[in-house]
Amino acid sequence: MLNFKKVKDNLIHQTAVINWKKISIGKGNIIGPYVIIGNNAQHPILKNSGFIKIGDNNVFNEFTNVHLPTSIKKKL
Repeated sequence: MLNFKKVKDNLIHQTAVINWKKISIGKGNIIGPYVIIGNNAQHPILKNSGFIKIGDNNVFNEFTNVHLPTSIKKKL
């Protein structure tokens, strides 16, 4: 049996690592085992900036990594 907990109307596996200070998340998402969201980007030069926006009803399967963005471009 997988061990999920309900956080902000989402199911989060107990082994998931989430940087809550750097994400905006909707409702109805399922974040599976060993998922990492909001970790620093793996870029040798550029710095991290911004945050991650996750909508509603998404599924992040096991061992998924979602890194912070490295730059923000303004839309015209």
